[in-house]
Amino acid sequence: MSEEGASTRERLLRAALVTFSERGYGGATTRIIAERAGANQGLVTHYFGGKEKLWKSAVTLAFADLDQTMASATEALTPLDPPTQIRLLARMFVLHSSRHPELHRLVVHESMERTERMRWLVEEQMKPRLEPVQLLLGDDFPDRSWVGLLMMFIGAASHVFATATLVEDLGGGKPTDPVQAAAYADDVVRLFLGEPGTPLTLPRGSMGMAD
Repeated sequence: MSEEGASTRERLLRAALVTFSERGYGGATTRIIAERAGANQGLVTHYFGGKEKLWKSAVTLAFADLDQTMASATEALTPLDPPTQIRLLARMFVLHSSRHPELHRLVVHESMERTERMRWLVEEQMKPRLEPVQLLLGDDFPDRSWVGLLMMFIGAASHVFATATLVEDLGGGKPTDPVQAAAYADDVVRLFLGEPGTPLTLPRGSMGMAD
């Protein structure tokens, strides 16, 4: 692929990620995506084979962006003790969500009904990334109630940024502002994992979790 072709494909992919996150699969069209990317609509078929494959490529890109953020953070945190690592990784996830709210929006759109796309999202993208969490929490939550705990954390970490316009209109400031996002990330980590320098604490008693 030529350099120009690779650039056009990347623009289409990034435009698709934003458009699908804003409009959902049904509301997004290849015409809108191509216009946003400044490309010919026919290039969607040329590079991706159609709308569904473009959607899968956009979702894969969103998760790859997250993987890159977390992998870089994990490498840098290796010398630290495990509780500190976990707190800082959780904080990094919140900050990533502030910069990339598209992933949370995409997941919310697709979770509204059980479609083949949602099944693909769960099996190909989400479950493989949850395996480390299961290994970490499985003994403490043998009934898999850790899934509910994890969804609570992801919601707290991501939803305020996915609905940033609403938050602003309600007078909650600008969540995506780096300073505000950093303060919010600290709040989320304290809420779910306790104060820095103390033993890790996990919330219990909700969504079927044992007291």
